[in-house]
Amino acid sequence: MGIRSPQSALAWARGRRSFQSGMCLKFVRTSYNVPALHASAAIAWNKSRFRHSSTPPKGVPVWWTGGSRGFGHVAISDGGGFVISTDSGGKGRVGRTTISHITRAWHQTYRGWTEDINGVRVFRAGSPVPAATAVAKKPARTPPRGRPTVSASAVAILFRRKQKHNAVLLIQKALAAEVGLDFSSGPGTPGPRTRAAYQKWQQRLGFRGNDADGIPGFTSLSKLGAKRGFGVTR
Repeated sequence: MGIRSPQSALAWARGRRSFQSGMCLKFVRTSYNVPALHASAAIAWNKSRFRHSSTPPKGVPVWWTGGSRGFGHVAISDGGGFVISTDSGGKGRVGRTTISHITRAWHQTYRGWTEDINGVRVFRAGSPVPAATAVAKKPARTPPRGRPTVSASAVAILFRRKQKHNAVLLIQKALAAEVGLDFSSGPGTPGPRTRAAYQKWQQRLGFRGNDADGIPGFTSLSKLGAKRGFGVTR
């Protein structure tokens, strides 16, 4: 599965009744199916690139900084000043509450909302059908409907962290067909054999040196996707 759209992320969040207490960033990034990157919501807010102070539309990350330990908070907008948030229904309970309630009751400083989370752009302001894409200076082409899609930036993070994910499994299947990777011992996990197989794919494309390090980049991953039937965004 690739990055979820804002609508799908909100639907996922609404469907949760409980989640680990104090793990707001994990809850929201999991809503979008975005990999782990930052240690706290406050850090993730500071690293975000596409910030807004207007009323948050549905399905976007909403941020606070401060709190008793300075970790901040993040929730997902349900529109009209409401959010779906961890711990809002009690410790470990997911619930629907207002931005003003979290700000006042939790002694947090409200910051606004963003189009990106953990380096992945999940919303485009002004777009009639917001599409989940990785943060990039240039807009990525939208892959044809019906094809699975992966974010090159998100996949690179997964490979570096050796983190299990369905996007990695999709790439492993493609590498199995192209360079003969046997991933039966670690489906979905980008271990040494998967990285070596991807390096072999990069070398087949003519990449050398640091450009053939076994970490997927947009160009090499796009070429793999074109051959094996999946789309790639930046």
